[in-house]
Amino acid sequence: MTDSNNKANIMVVEQESFLARIICRGLTRSGFAVRHFAVGETALEEIGKASPDFVIVSTDMSPMSGEEFCRRLQSEHPDRSFPVFVMTDSAQDMYTRWSHWFANFRMIDKPISLRAIVESIEKHQGQAA
Repeated sequence: MTDSNNKANIMVVEQESFLARIICRGLTRSGFAVRHFAVGETALEEIGKASPDFVIVSTDMSPMSGEEFCRRLQSEHPDRSFPVFVMTDSAQDMYTRWSHWFANFRMIDKPISLRAIVESIEKHQGQAA
């Protein structure tokens, strides 16, 4: 849920601490409220308590992969309205495979661009307004 200052609440699900720190710091500096989760299971539990405005998730995680996270998210929250940005090394191939079962998502090629992520979030917020 967007807070009273119209900042989007963003959940970052990334196991690699250095990359997570860069993403979270950049999004926070851009005015977003950011929560980081290194474990997919914990992130799914939190989504059940408080739905974010956006989720950014990496495919390269363990023990729960990013794909498994997204499959469980789709299964447990089939009516979710928030978009999921999936960070991957092979965005085009994955988009083709995932598009038949996963709704409201966007693939982001690694290495990531914080500017592109922020622009995508702002664009989506503008469309939702």
